[in-house]
Amino acid sequence: YVTSDWGKLYINGEYRGLYLLTDRIQAFKSFSADDSFLVMKETESRLSYQPHFLLDDGTAFVIRPDSKKSPSMENIKSYIQSIDDMISGGNIDYDKIDSESFAIQFLLDQISCNSDANNTSQYFYKPSSENKLYAGPCWDYDLSYGEPLEYGAQDPFQDFTNYHAECLDWFSILARDGIFKVEIAQILSEKAFTFSPGEYIGIHARLFRGIYRLGGKIRDYNISKKE
Repeated sequence: YVTSDWGKLYINGEYRGLYLLTDRIQAFKSFSADDSFLVMKETESRLSYQPHFLLDDGTAFVIRPDSKKSPSMENIKSYIQSIDDMISGGNIDYDKIDSESFAIQFLLDQISCNSDANNTSQYFYKPSSENKLYAGPCWDYDLSYGEPLEYGAQDPFQDFTNYHAECLDWFSILARDGIFKVEIAQILSEKAFTFSPGEYIGIHARLFRGIYRLGGKIRDYNISKKE
């Protein structure tokens, strides 16, 4: 997981908003074993300065270089390719992917209307001594909750599993799988939710529909990634 804390930003005495400060994503100490790794789905335009590989269909992944003892790039590529073949073929084996972490990732991206979902800054990891891929940690939600309207998006309520041409199609396929649907239903029925999934979706729509037109316009400045 990634530790985080909230902070109020003031510049020259002027309040500039509430920001979430987080650790950067990096491999855990337990990732020192030869069979563990951390990868990130990325767009091809950002690959030149990062160690990366392409799947057979051109989908790009970056290998996070934090663990010096990670498997070779070819071994990682072969493993991710096998996961892609398995999901794309529709013969989903939940002994090879962690259904809970994938379902949580799916729900978070859909509920937050994250336009970067399945396209960039999306992490996956394989722990030591496990032959199973996990989704996460979650990262980079600056283009969510209506923010893409600043860049010309028209429908913030669209399906965000395949928003970009370069999208990884794993989640759009999983979303049609019966076992995955049961996992999602179980998460939404946990005690933390005191209302039905239908009520939750309705509440979410009512809360946020009126502010999407303000996405990207609440502040009159932008802090660049470099800053």
